[in-house]
Amino acid sequence: MLKAGQKTKKEAAAPRPSRSRPARRRLESGPLDRLAAHVRADLEKIEYPPRAWVPPRIGPDGVPALDVLVVGAGLSGLSIAFGLMRRRVSNILVIDRSPAGKEGPWVTHARMDVLRSPKTLSGPDFGIPNLTYRSWHEARYGSLSWDRLDKIDRRDWMAYLVWYRDLLALPVRNETSLEGIASQDDWLALTLASPEGARTIYARKLVLATGIDGAGAPYAPEEIAALPRSVWSHNADSIDGPGLAGRRIAILGAGASAFDCAVHALQHGAAQVALYARRTTLPHVEVLAWSNFPGFLTSFADLPDRLRWNFMRRMRDLQPPPTQTMFDRAALDPRFELKLGHRLDSARMEGDEIVLVANGAPRRFDRILVATGFRTDLSLRPELAGVRDEICLWRDRFVPPPGEDDEELGRHPYLGAGFQLQSKNPAAAELLGNIHLFNAGAVPSVGPVCNGVTGLKYGTPRVVDAITRDLFLEDADMHYDKLLAFDDRMFDGSADRINGLRRETPAADDGDRAEARTIADRLIADTRRQSAEFPVDLANHLPMVIEALFRLGASPDRMAAYAAHYDKFHAVPALRPAKKSIERDNWRGALGDRTREADYRRFFVDEARRLGGSAAIRLYVPELSRGVGASALHGLMRLAYGALRGDEAEIGAALGYWATTFLPLPEPSGAAASTDDPLETLDHMRADPAFARVEINSPMLWHWIDGVGHMPAFGAMIDRLAVGPGTLDRIAQASLSLYAGSMSFEALHAVTGSHWLRLVAPHMDDPTPLIRHFWQAILSIYPKIGMPAAPDEAQLEEWRRLVPPPAAAIAAAAVASDDEHDHSLVFSAFQEFDRTGDPLYRIVAARRVGLIA
Repeated sequence: MLKAGQKTKKEAAAPRPSRSRPARRRLESGPLDRLAAHVRADLEKIEYPPRAWVPPRIGPDGVPALDVLVVGAGLSGLSIAFGLMRRRVSNILVIDRSPAGKEGPWVTHARMDVLRSPKTLSGPDFGIPNLTYRSWHEARYGSLSWDRLDKIDRRDWMAYLVWYRDLLALPVRNETSLEGIASQDDWLALTLASPEGARTIYARKLVLATGIDGAGAPYAPEEIAALPRSVWSHNADSIDGPGLAGRRIAILGAGASAFDCAVHALQHGAAQVALYARRTTLPHVEVLAWSNFPGFLTSFADLPDRLRWNFMRRMRDLQPPPTQTMFDRAALDPRFELKLGHRLDSARMEGDEIVLVANGAPRRFDRILVATGFRTDLSLRPELAGVRDEICLWRDRFVPPPGEDDEELGRHPYLGAGFQLQSKNPAAAELLGNIHLFNAGAVPSVGPVCNGVTGLKYGTPRVVDAITRDLFLEDADMHYDKLLAFDDRMFDGSADRINGLRRETPAADDGDRAEARTIADRLIADTRRQSAEFPVDLANHLPMVIEALFRLGASPDRMAAYAAHYDKFHAVPALRPAKKSIERDNWRGALGDRTREADYRRFFVDEARRLGGSAAIRLYVPELSRGVGASALHGLMRLAYGALRGDEAEIGAALGYWATTFLPLPEPSGAAASTDDPLETLDHMRADPAFARVEINSPMLWHWIDGVGHMPAFGAMIDRLAVGPGTLDRIAQASLSLYAGSMSFEALHAVTGSHWLRLVAPHMDDPTPLIRHFWQAILSIYPKIGMPAAPDEAQLEEWRRLVPPPAAAIAAAAVASDDEHDHSLVFSAFQEFDRTGDPLYRIVAARRVGLIA
């Protein structure tokens, strides 16, 4: 029994304040909100995220496949996810078997009060000061608390990681585990298990960020492992602290975890705690303190095998010592014994007691806590069962000189410089090269850059670089084809462009427009807290109208006043709470269910951020095209404005809106087309007696789209129009003619909708189905207009000869209006006029706002 500093039993049992965690006053949430805003500003300044570049792919199951699956949402997994997102490898998913907020050891089986690393170490922040733990701590507790802090409390570290994950919107799915790995059609076929059951997903890359036991399992001496599991626990287990009260506890081990277990038992009222160690002296050198310099951590993986082997053997000899704080707390407690130089002989049960024999001396205990580390052995990892026989180990690749053998080192996987598994069999090389092992098993190959905070900022860029490189090289031919086809116009010096600029509203002061842009962006962001519809099933135009008002020259005050008016006049409700998560493999299952708006919005915003807005449109709009009549085309409207803004959050909200109000119309029958002129399809419909007296008992456009669209006679109308490269231009002209002749509310949507189509189509590989379904929706509301004949060319030319008011006057009248359809029509008309030069767009815009009778 240690005698130094011995206290009375009463003193020993009394709880001691942690010297590493001074009392702190938690600040209100305001500082954390401000810090989050600073982080977002930092990310914007470093172009996060840049444009999407990884082409989306469809897996063997017909479902969009992942580029990367990261297993483990702890410190390493979250850091890798952010690193990939920064490189715009955003089609990723992170899974973790633990519930949210309990990933890693920090609030589960970790028993130290504080992290062992210095508080100043950075890692997951990627060099962004406002994203560091220090910034989070100061925002939450104040700078004085940081100054007084010795080491970081593990519970605060967990809270910081939760904040980090939420702030960066990292795509994490909890309570999900990787069960198996196989290969199918050059894909990684990955079996996942969750409370919903097992399923297979496909990915191009896999990262195993699975921590200290990710290449093996916790190790216990065979004498202990033979005992009933109820009487012993490994320090990697969750240990019932209250269950240790009044018990006799044996600890096996000599390192930091052993003393953490000892203090844990003492804190919970153990009667006796005896720590057994084979060593005759405790380790006293913290080797990570030596290794923490850039040269070693950055370049260790580039050393020859012999030097890496030598470094690792020496570092394994220098086992980490207990922290001074935990040693002192154990040593000063009279219930604690330190038994160095004691080798375990045997352990057996006698009744409910454990008889532990060390150095020939038996002693009885009630419980044993094992802190003997972890064994590296890939055969202990069930998820690797399908590939482990092909994995190259160090013993397969390197033969150490005589006397330098190390069985444990030899069992470690031999990895590439980007953490890739290497294969013993060339036939499996491609499969294994797509699996990156970012856990303790990687240390002999790449150094201590993946097993804690110390080296993380060196290891994460290495694995992110390797994955980014591979994804680009695999798609190099595809990128070259895109380069050959690249013809995005960045400059227009045409006379039409110059004339259009001269007709535009006189430019306001640059500072005023910058302020207006800021206000518009804020108001649009605010609308994402609202539903996309207001009672009953009417479209919320506000985010689109604010953008149109800004582009028509509205002042910040006018936009703010209009938003307030719109909210009050229409009583726009807040977005309903989410019901159930929507995933990529089940996203079609609730199409058209208005109660799932929050679920669909969350899903598609995440997808737009992962894939990039343009790629999300390219991937999902083809399947949504059939339901383009959603909310009378307003899903398309919001998507077009989101694309115009290059706003991923708005693109995601729009796709969610479209999916929630999805309005499927019958597919074309496939009959041969009879015309390429949209106006002729109107003539055919007008001549068909089936449409002479259409009665839909509702004024709402989408009810007419649904009702007329499902009439038996309507099927013949769909197939008449041949859709090809020039169809969108012809639809736009037909829509303009129809609106000019009727000035009807319904025909207005044909004009604006043509403009919306033009904004969305460039983001699609083949917009033909969307164009066809759009015209199908316009045909279905034609009876509501009364099916008027379009004006003839002579009448259209007469209108074109009218002299409209100046563009500035038309824009000012639209800005002054409180009717959202005025803003929409005028903005679309101005855009189409600039594109075509057709003065009829200016005429109908002026008529809409009452400047021409």
